[in-house]
Amino acid sequence: LGQGGEDGFTRLLENLEFRNRTGVAGAAPVVLGADVPYYNNAAWSPDGTWLAFVRQGVFDDSVGAYGSELWGIRPGDDAPTQWTDLHSAYGATRINGHTISDLIWSPDGTRVAFWVIELIGADPLANTGNAVLHVYDVVAGTLNAYCGYSTVEHTPNPPRLIWSPDGTHIAFGGNVQNDDKGYLLLALNTADGTYTELSNGIFPALGAPDVIGWGRLP
Repeated sequence: LGQGGEDGFTRLLENLEFRNRTGVAGAAPVVLGADVPYYNNAAWSPDGTWLAFVRQGVFDDSVGAYGSELWGIRPGDDAPTQWTDLHSAYGATRINGHTISDLIWSPDGTRVAFWVIELIGADPLANTGNAVLHVYDVVAGTLNAYCGYSTVEHTPNPPRLIWSPDGTHIAFGGNVQNDDKGYLLLALNTADGTYTELSNGIFPALGAPDVIGWGRLP
């Protein structure tokens, strides 16, 4: 939910069953942070037990910009939990892009995949570096960076990520620099970090060469 005011919108998590009741535990909405473009990705886990969301983190004086961090909250929690500390690892970063639903959960609801984009200046649209794919494991509380591929084609949105049905791979369309193959259909093996080229010569449709889905064998 978004709550408006003179200073913009604030995101809230509200239990609709208890809405407008007084003296009931869990009735008050939980504030998730400001609704700021490029800092407002959010997605529910497949079973609805977790909401993963992005909000602004530490202000980085060296580049004049806020970083971003990944948070999680379960229905009934009084406050969210910060899952990442990207600022300590990289300085100011941006998670994903303008589309607010691009945090991608694994089919079993244990991991969240997203792009971490380096910020090199105050403008999160124009002052950006490379985007690198990351996966956060909710159960283990660990964050893995997969550095075998990076992209500068990430604004307004980086390549869309799609998990394989068995949760072992993540597919996306990417353009490897300095080759003549055009956009490639790539798959990341999350166990060993290797990227495999599944196909080449794919072309953008409706603005981006995004993967639509990953089906099961008949």
